[in-house]
Amino acid sequence: MSEDDESLTFEEAMKRLERIVADLEAGNYPLAESLQKFEEGIALGKHCRALLERADLRVRTLVEAPDGTFQEGEALDGE
Repeated sequence: MSEDDESLTFEEAMKRLERIVADLEAGNYPLAESLQKFEEGIALGKHCRALLERADLRVRTLVEAPDGTFQEGEALDGE
């Protein structure tokens, strides 16, 4: 995955990963290129996982304020 790929959105990275998987399953590449695509797929998977972890953290830290708006802060159990 290149530096440009690190700026991919989750949706863009998933679409690219799905295309790589489909091509690998179809046997569209010679062995050396298949290995390169597999490595790219692993990097894209890690990128997607990191984006999901950041989104999860953000969701977990959002707290509803008394006025109904959401603010970042400590998550409150049972509220």
